Amino acid sequence: MYCNHCGANNPDGATFCNACGKPISATGTLHIEKPATKHNLAELETRSQWCDFLSRFRNHVLQVNDCYDQIERICAKIIVYQAEKTELKNALANDTAFRKSKKVLIGFLIFVSLEIIPSILRFGPGYQDGPADDLKAGAVILAIPLLVFLLLFNRRKHWQREIRLRDENTDLQVKKAIKEKLKLQINFEKFNENKINGVYIIGFDYSSPWMLKALEDVIRDGKADNPKEAIACYEAEQERRRSQQDRERNALFQQTLLDHMDELHSQMDLLNSLASANFVLNGTRL
Repeated sequence: MYCNHCGANNPDGATFCNACGKPISATGTLHIEKPATKHNLAELETRSQWCDFLSRFRNHVLQVNDCYDQIERICAKIIVYQAEKTELKNALANDTAFRKSKKVLIGFLIFVSLEIIPSILRFGPGYQDGPADDLKAGAVILAIPLLVFLLLFNRRKHWQREIRLRDENTDLQVKKAIKEKLKLQINFEKFNENKINGVYIIGFDYSSPWMLKALEDVIRDGKADNPKEAIACYEAEQERRRSQQDRERNALFQQTLLDHMDELHSQMDLLNSLASANFVLNGTRL
């Protein structure tokens, strides 16, 4: 009689197994599920075929790998242009020196006007025989803030020209990137194995060399049986990572908030202790 738990051989009529000690059923039948060998082999063969397909697809895409490198360099330039543009726009928005110089210039204009206009009205046509020194002094006083204003105004014009230049450079780089992407799309269309009844197995967004290698690894590791499942697995992993990053950012924010609260409480305790010591010294009460 064989144990239906561990499969050990026991004497006929035994109630408990001599090997594992568990009760033996009356039938003494050993129930062992046989693996579906043919089914598993079929799965392995299908995965292997998909991995070969992805490998061939990746080798085909690597023929235009320079386009991906070029697009990467273009995107890096665009990021730099956008950062510089943002910095220039912030400089324009926060240009307090220009606004102050404008106000100062207006104030000097008003001051000089109030000093010269009464003189003109007082001396009339014979003003050229009047106090010329006052006129020269007013012109000198007005020239200083006017010069500062013009310099700052010219700086703002320079910043605006630089912003327009960054926009033009960005547009130029975008056009170059579109041309490189078109080359990739043409090469993508040439791989006929990627179509079944006119439908793409893998879309263009997932046809980069590193993405095809990642999908191949997912299938080879047994996490997916075909590219569609591999893509779903990849997207689920990306979503999990984004959620993890969000949780880490929230935890960091909460920890920072708690640190600020602890610091605030420490400061309040210090103030209370100082206030208490002061009242004790003065012989007063709160």
